Amino acid sequence: MPRPGRRGGCLYAARGRKVTPVLREAALYQYVFFAAQVEGETGELRAPDPGWLQATLAAAARHPYDWLGCPLPAGQPAIALPPADTRRRVVRLHPPPAERTAWSCHGRRAAYAEIYLHNGVLSVRLAYGCRGDADDETYRRLAEAAWSPAEDDRTRDFLRGQTLCYVGRAAGPDAAQAIAARLLPAGAQAWPLRRADLPLTGGSTGSPAGHCAAWLFDRPGLPDRLALLYPDDDEAERQVAPYLNAALPELLLALHKIAHLYGRGYEAGLRPLLAERERALAAVLAGESAPAGGVNALDARLTELAEAYHAFARELAIFDRVTQAVRVNLLNLREHVAEYGLPREGPPAAWLTAAERAAGQMEADEGFYRARVRQAEMALAALQVQAEVERAHLEQQEDRRDRQRNLLLGFIAAMLALGQVIGDETIAELLRGAGLTPAGPIPAALIFIARLALVLGVGLLVVGALWALGRLRGRREQPRVRQER
Repeated sequence: MPRPGRRGGCLYAARGRKVTPVLREAALYQYVFFAAQVEGETGELRAPDPGWLQATLAAAARHPYDWLGCPLPAGQPAIALPPADTRRRVVRLHPPPAERTAWSCHGRRAAYAEIYLHNGVLSVRLAYGCRGDADDETYRRLAEAAWSPAEDDRTRDFLRGQTLCYVGRAAGPDAAQAIAARLLPAGAQAWPLRRADLPLTGGSTGSPAGHCAAWLFDRPGLPDRLALLYPDDDEAERQVAPYLNAALPELLLALHKIAHLYGRGYEAGLRPLLAERERALAAVLAGESAPAGGVNALDARLTELAEAYHAFARELAIFDRVTQAVRVNLLNLREHVAEYGLPREGPPAAWLTAAERAAGQMEADEGFYRARVRQAEMALAALQVQAEVERAHLEQQEDRRDRQRNLLLGFIAAMLALGQVIGDETIAELLRGAGLTPAGPIPAALIFIARLALVLGVGLLVVGALWALGRLRGRREQPRVRQER
């Protein structure tokens, strides 16, 4: 992409006795990222309102030209969103792919806007430039140039982050350091600048073998602010363009995804909820493992534990998806750093450290959560076994009572039938044979009493035999039940 501005002009401006490094061809690049769709709590995909999204993107694309003093005609640009099934591709939405991206100039100012759909994320790239040597007015204009998205619920739901990067020519690394210190002012803690030398080749800066470097700066405590300065050389300007148009957008996209997933998605929202669910599950697990009260108490404890476990598992499923997304974006960040040959120092090293710290914290938390899940699963399995044993024991007791009741009813029926089968003459003969009555007629009442005594005697003998058999069987089954418990 062509750089705004012209060659020439002095490299240093004298102010009194001091010689201050001058930033030339200064520009501000703004990278803003919106999600084309977000995932709900149950995993469903939710897209933004098309009218709101188109209006937001159009406002972003118009802003650099308003700052330039050459506003676009009303209703322009008309940004068409691609179908949902093509949103996993890389497509330029503005300007249309058939048109060439170029700087628009007005006086000393220059600007342009690009909007890409980049694998499910809308990447807005805005640039504001001031030609020639930078003065105090240039710094002020650049500081006020950036577009500010509307602060509303939809923006908060779909905005993934933004970064500002100051760009320009410097006379050398020392001048670049001094310029970056002004562009990225220190806060109350006065953290030092971090610097990475980005490799360039073919420059004409007088460095050994024609090699030179661009200088990427940031400052701790000043998030989402960068300064990318390069030698005052047209070839260096040409070679720094891939960093601005490809490397930084991809690196910052992965970085903002991780920051959003970890910071807002996990730390600010999901982690407190998981901690609450985990504490509730731990409180249930701390209860009595084998409550007194038989099967009903076991069932009540099983229900309580299952409800606490399922509530924790629902949030843990969301955590798994967030963790996987963080890991994927960390892998992308590492690949981009290697692909563009960025050194593991300065801002790139800080980005990797922050991303790895987020992924490492989530991995450590995952181990803690998984340990609680295993504890809950083991407790559920143990309670289920105890409940099954208790139910089996109750079923055995119920079956035994049923058998005894049926046997008693059958015995009573048998005794009644026996009483009907034995006739009066049989009873009389038995009484005479035993010598219990004299010869002659026997009163009916005596025959009735004798029949009743006979039936009861036989019944008592049968009941005694069954009772002895039941006692013997109970003693044999008792060790088996204890072993099952």
